[in-house]
Amino acid sequence: GERIEISSPLAARRHGIAIIYQELSLAPNLSVPENIHLGQEIGRAGILDRATMDRAAEAALRRLGADFGPRTSLATLSVAERQLVEIARAVHARSRILVMDEPTTALSSRETDYLFALIRELRAGGLAIIYISHRMAEVYELADRVTVLRDGTYVGSVQRGQIDPDTIVRMMVGRELSSFYKHEHRARL
Repeated sequence: GERIEISSPLAARRHGIAIIYQELSLAPNLSVPENIHLGQEIGRAGILDRATMDRAAEAALRRLGADFGPRTSLATLSVAERQLVEIARAVHARSRILVMDEPTTALSSRETDYLFALIRELRAGGLAIIYISHRMAEVYELADRVTVLRDGTYVGSVQRGQIDPDTIVRMMVGRELSSFYKHEHRARL
């Protein structure tokens, strides 16, 4: 891989990196197509080409299996649907890396299952996903490799075949899980 310095969201975008934050970063007063094209608007001489933006947004949403179109008001969308708009933004921008920060926090079990299927599909299509989560079951289900940071410092990485709860917990907390519990031995009388 290539070592790069990223100093801003714009620099990340230029390197093909899209980020979906835990708190979604959509502009509620803009339309779905305007949110998908935010920072990459299509137009000429300062005038937006809304028809082209609508078609491109519709294509990105269709690719993701969204059951709403570009004319749907952002205000009427659920959290999961808004997250799809964020993912559509990354797909439309032809991002090579998608960073997802705690994406299931506000999702139902059904919405989480849909998101996981979508992540697998995007990954199979060549998109690298950096999935940030404290939910270990999600990590075990999705990860090809787990990297642990503790207090912002790199601790280590393990490949899929090496992912087990004890190893991950030891990396996260810096000691064996058993050291958190007192073992009392009672003498038999």
